[in-house]
Amino acid sequence: MHSARLASLSALLAALVAAAMAGSGARAGSGAPRATAVLDPHRILWKGGPADIDSLADPGAEGARLAAEGSARVLLQFREKPDEKRLERLGVGLLQYVPRGTWIARVSESAAWDSLSPLLRWVGPIPAYAKIAESIAEEAMTKGAGAMAVRVRFHDDVDPFEAAAILNEAGGTPLRGHTIFRVFDAVIPAPATEALAARDEVLWIGAPLPPPVDANDGIRTNANIDSAQGAPFSLTGSGARIGVWDGGRIDTHTDFSGRLTVVDASAVSDHATHVAGTLGGSGALSASRGGTANQWRGAAPGCAIYSYDYYGDPAAEFGAAIAAYAIDATSNSWVLDVDQSLWGNCYLYGDYDGYAPEFDEIVTGYFGKRIAIVVAAGNERNDGDCAISLRSGYASLPPPGTAKNVITVGAIHTNNSAMTSFSSYGPVDDGRIKPDIVAGGCQSTYDYSIWSPWPGNQYGSSSNCGTSMSTPAVAGALALLLEAWTGAAGGDPGSLPAAPLPSGLKAVLLGTATDLGNPGPDYRFGFGRLNARAAAQFVYTSTIIQDSVTDGSALEWDFTVPPGLPSLKITLVWDDPAGTPLSDPALVNDLDLELLAPGGSTAYPYVLDPGNPAAAATTGPDHA
Repeated sequence: MHSARLASLSALLAALVAAAMAGSGARAGSGAPRATAVLDPHRILWKGGPADIDSLADPGAEGARLAAEGSARVLLQFREKPDEKRLERLGVGLLQYVPRGTWIARVSESAAWDSLSPLLRWVGPIPAYAKIAESIAEEAMTKGAGAMAVRVRFHDDVDPFEAAAILNEAGGTPLRGHTIFRVFDAVIPAPATEALAARDEVLWIGAPLPPPVDANDGIRTNANIDSAQGAPFSLTGSGARIGVWDGGRIDTHTDFSGRLTVVDASAVSDHATHVAGTLGGSGALSASRGGTANQWRGAAPGCAIYSYDYYGDPAAEFGAAIAAYAIDATSNSWVLDVDQSLWGNCYLYGDYDGYAPEFDEIVTGYFGKRIAIVVAAGNERNDGDCAISLRSGYASLPPPGTAKNVITVGAIHTNNSAMTSFSSYGPVDDGRIKPDIVAGGCQSTYDYSIWSPWPGNQYGSSSNCGTSMSTPAVAGALALLLEAWTGAAGGDPGSLPAAPLPSGLKAVLLGTATDLGNPGPDYRFGFGRLNARAAAQFVYTSTIIQDSVTDGSALEWDFTVPPGLPSLKITLVWDDPAGTPLSDPALVNDLDLELLAPGGSTAYPYVLDPGNPAAAATTGPDHA
């Protein structure tokens, strides 16, 4: 196990041990699978390319020199694992980790560089070129003296008013400030790009985000949700609070009576209503609209639903929803629009930006309560642009589904579990597995769509197919798990942690999914098809461990495998701290999983090769 984080900021994990389940160990939510090799622990992995760093004879003197020049934020490499409390006493605060072995740090004017020097291997400035996205650097070269739109991230310790003033000093015009996360959309003179990047307060200059775009009985059957709703579980998602972000307001359909809170009072949206129905419609009017009793109910007909649109700042609104309604999870049937002719932003496929860092921060508790975030993988594979066909559809997954800690959902046909023609494939840029899971999002027979509540107390589809439909099915399954977890923990508190971490819920969903495609996880189906009954059964009967691990250490669990057990499956998931858009990979904590047999043999997890994404997973050590 190798972790790049401090002991006081330990990685969180949830492991599950399942008996009599097909497949061997699988490592989920991990970083890019890499070939077994000696990795240079001091090579800085900038997004634009690596930089080899030689140690300094007197790093303290270099730090003092940079501080004298006005650099309050520098790069630090340490000789040993850094002690955060000791560093604070010496005038250093660690801000963000950059692979490998490097920290962005804030140093005070009174930093004790003489005392710091023995602790340091190297000190250096954050180069301006590393702060500029390739697309922005190219645009700045072609714009001449013209203006260009950018999205500027400032360091977390920069006051928003100071950030706005810096943009004004650069000749820019701030358009919109996402002040909670220190992100500003602005227009700046192209010649000012490099000077702005050189500012100590600036973390990253990227392209402006394109607008979000929208991305049941068949879904329930395909995902085994009917069985989870039936005896002996009888789950409805009661008690779970799910926020739905979509392209408009959810209609006040009878299916949502008493359970819908409309927060953003935008225009009623067919898409949002359909999505919410797939998540938690009761199906109350099904029989009177040509179906059978409750035929078109959703996955969690007992959950509370909160309706938001995505036209504001979804990340900030997640925080507001946590504060106002204590939501447990969010369902997001939208992606950022990638369009070669309209935006020229093909680089967004697989990119760790566009709300991905913010969503990772939220999952790990930025707003206090930790919540699960479910995101559509996107319907990009058959778009016909960005050379996707030349990649056989791979690497076609846009943000925010590129985030590490979210549950990214692909779409299959409900009638036969075959892959749809549109569902986006991974890998993401740093090789991580995406999508995480798939669920029904279309069907290849009958009306070729998914039926669900429709505005005006109707049911319909309007030929709705997409990861927009599969995403709320998974969010609904999460609501069922939250209800099951509460009931199971209340009945037998020794069997489960009192409350699930987002990684715990994700581990259950991925570990109980029905494998599809290549054996083991892959870049098309992720860990397989949602199996809500198996997930609920697991919560009630099996072992779930939530724990933490410190940098450079290992956790060990001993368990007995009964004689004759056909197979054993272990799934490891952790909620990783947000990465920085400057670096590649985005992974901060690199956790490794090994299964040691009594005879001394070692079983390793599945490993995928992002350079050959169609290939089946193999097993072996997995280091990023």
